[in-house]
Amino acid sequence: MTHRSKLRAGTVALGLTAVLLLTTTPTASAQTGGDVVEACDPLSEIPEVGGRVCGGIERLTWLAAQHCRRAPGLDEVVCPGIDGRDINEAAVAAFEGGWAARALDLQRDLDRDVPLTDSLTLHTHNSANSTAYAPSVSTNDANQVLTITDQLRLGIRGIEIDVHWTPNPAGDPADAFREPVQCHGEPVATPLGTIHGGCSVDQPLVDLLTELRTWLDQPENADEFVLLYLENVLDDDETAHDDAAASIESTIGDIAFRPTAGGGCQDLPVERSKNELVSEGARVLITGNCGPGAWTDLVFQRGPSWNESGGTTDYLAGSDCDAERAAHDYDSKFIRRWEDSTFLSLMAGAGSYVSPEVAAAMVACGVNLPGLDQLHPGDDRLPAFVWSWREQEPGVDAGRACAAQGEDARFGALDCALELPFACRTIDGGWALTADAVSWVQGDVACQTSGHVAAGVPANGWDNELLRRIAGDGDVWLAYGRNAEGDWVAGIPTTTTDPGDVKPGKGPKDKDPKDKPDKPSKPKTDEPANGTTVASARNADGTDVGVRRSLPFGVGVLGVLLASAFFLPKRRRDRDS
Repeated sequence: MTHRSKLRAGTVALGLTAVLLLTTTPTASAQTGGDVVEACDPLSEIPEVGGRVCGGIERLTWLAAQHCRRAPGLDEVVCPGIDGRDINEAAVAAFEGGWAARALDLQRDLDRDVPLTDSLTLHTHNSANSTAYAPSVSTNDANQVLTITDQLRLGIRGIEIDVHWTPNPAGDPADAFREPVQCHGEPVATPLGTIHGGCSVDQPLVDLLTELRTWLDQPENADEFVLLYLENVLDDDETAHDDAAASIESTIGDIAFRPTAGGGCQDLPVERSKNELVSEGARVLITGNCGPGAWTDLVFQRGPSWNESGGTTDYLAGSDCDAERAAHDYDSKFIRRWEDSTFLSLMAGAGSYVSPEVAAAMVACGVNLPGLDQLHPGDDRLPAFVWSWREQEPGVDAGRACAAQGEDARFGALDCALELPFACRTIDGGWALTADAVSWVQGDVACQTSGHVAAGVPANGWDNELLRRIAGDGDVWLAYGRNAEGDWVAGIPTTTTDPGDVKPGKGPKDKDPKDKPDKPSKPKTDEPANGTTVASARNADGTDVGVRRSLPFGVGVLGVLLASAFFLPKRRRDRDS
């Protein structure tokens, strides 16, 4: 069956099943869209059609809720009943004040001194193809529901933007009104030149990078580091690349880690650590495809160390971490795994999904860049990415200021005076335990006396798993404790003060869950020279993000249908969609 035939068959079946479910389920008016999707689950086992039908119904609920949320005052009361998701400022703020946000925040500090190939960066797939921005053809089949700002507030530190060179209201007449913009589309060669199917009135790259810079400039984000993945769909046009480079320079150029000037296309420095890059003044590392002109002085190509796949639904199916790591050389590669939730991919049989179980497996095996679609504040995959702290740990009890790994492979805060075996780093970077149980402050001495380098703490989920394999049953001390300022830091302090004697504090990395974060300020966007007005798309907290006025809903849906009919069969399968 061809892609076009699958699309038509799936669409017809989708419509018939939606009508059947909505008209035969009792008390349908009292149900949410999530209930309808759940009722469809038995049909998902039907080969070829079943998964497309149920997935399509789910996406129809997303589309309806998307436009509900554009109406003032409905996002907290009415819209969650359509798709079963709370997508509003109250929900984002609640996540920020919860355990998962704090655990992810503490966890990010543990891999800042290891190579990027040993680090974990949560990212969103097609971050800017989001219903939070003004409607367009692309965003009516969106990967995301939040602005980039709100994604960052939920712990995302990897942002992906597909950059196209296409006519746009923000474009310069001298360039035939073309502008580097985000779009989830596909270039198609025609006798009149290349057109970008699916692109319409999308966000200019400069607006999105301004939004990113505004978040980075917030005082509470002063030590944050972001990986920016720019997928280059700029038609090998040097003017397009120079315009895109100018957008980068004017927004984040002064805080981007750069390739060697004039060195041509250079590979992503995956052997470097985040702290090494930060020590050189960087807050952003940019990667993508190689390109001409000024682009190569700002963007690293992914290179041979980059390994990616969108087939995440069955991650580890019939395998285990050891086999998976060996098959794809996790030790030396930078591993990206992502999902694709769009309707077009679903109908083509190319869609994929990251479940909470898959999220936990990816982290445990050491995936560096796991990617999510449809990220939202109540997303149960976010806590699944916590490989370190046990739920609701660490507490604020001053008498429990030292971390130990338990037999569940999770961290817990204990009384530092307890005597336990200590986790030690070996000369080859592996793990060993001290022969004797010792108190926490004796960790380094005990490890060195046992012939090892020093006391240690895991840097990532795979490292944590390797420690548990040699630890067996029971708790083992980690070189991780609360310092005099109340912050959780790696290492054993040289001071004679026992961490258990200090009072819990609220340092920048150990925030009180009751503290309400400052709202991000509004990025500044200039009025386009061609007179296009600026629309008021918003973050969940109501602050504006400067985006251009786009197409109304009806035109957007028509565009999706046209894209389905004409461009889907032509989609390239060898690049991220």
